[in-house]
Amino acid sequence: MEIEKQATDAEIHMSLAGEITLASVGRLQAELRDCLESGCPVSLNLEHVTDIDIAGLQLLLAARRSFALRERPLSILRGICVERVWGEAGFPREEVSSGEDNHDRG
Repeated sequence: MEIEKQATDAEIHMSLAGEITLASVGRLQAELRDCLESGCPVSLNLEHVTDIDIAGLQLLLAARRSFALRERPLSILRGICVERVWGEAGFPREEVSSGEDNHDRG
């Protein structure tokens, strides 16, 4: 998994590419924890993710809950791969949108 992180005074943008699997979720969890602690809004772009497993999906759900509990904005732009696996895992389709409306605020 590749993580590109750009921080400004107003927001943190993270773009991920490659696989979000059990082997890489620890690294992503640490990055998201740092972002949460910063207090800045976070934008997470997953359009270039090529594979995600249940560990990756669980991490995304946990991140949404953690950011919401601290009242911190988290925007997730999901790509085709994440949407497909999200549906296959049985998560509600209304939780997933496509195209330009593919943002999740939580």
